[in-house]
Amino acid sequence: EAFCEFHHKHPEWKLEIVGNGEQYNECIDLIQKNHADGVIKMFGWVPHEQIPEIVSDWSFAVAPSDSEGLPNTIIECMSLGVPCLASPVGAIPNIIIDEKNGWLLKNTDKDTLYQAICEIGETKTEQMMAIRSDALDTINKRYSFSAAKTNLQRQL
Repeated sequence: EAFCEFHHKHPEWKLEIVGNGEQYNECIDLIQKNHADGVIKMFGWVPHEQIPEIVSDWSFAVAPSDSEGLPNTIIECMSLGVPCLASPVGAIPNIIIDEKNGWLLKNTDKDTLYQAICEIGETKTEQMMAIRSDALDTINKRYSFSAAKTNLQRQL
C-alpha cells in the first residue's frame, strides 16, 4: 500500500518482491486490490543463484520487520551494492548505519514506510552512489572471505 501511494507521485518506479513466505498470498491480494499488477512484480521463490541477477538492478531493498535476527537478505543485497531500508531490530542496527550505508525505519506502519520511500526516492544520485558504495564496503570489511580469514587469524 505504501508503494502504491508512492507510485502515484513517481510512476517511473517499480517494485519487485522476491520470496514466498507467510505473507505471499496477502501481498498478491493487496496487489490485486490496488490494481498494481503492472507496477509490482511478485517473483515468488527464486533459486539462490538467480537472486543477484534480479537484485543488482534495484535502487534499494526494503526489509520491514517487527522482530528479526540478522537477515541474510540484507547481507546479500548489501554485498551487491544495494542498500537496504530496514527495521532497527535484532542485529540490523549493527550493520546498517542510517543514511550512510542504508536506512533504518522508525516504524513498520504504512505511513512511516511511505515517508521513508519518498525520502529515499528524492536522494540525489551522488549521495545514492555513496550509500551503495558504503553498503558494499561494509559487507566486504565484515563478511567477505578475506575478512573472515583475517578475523580467524587474529583469534588464533
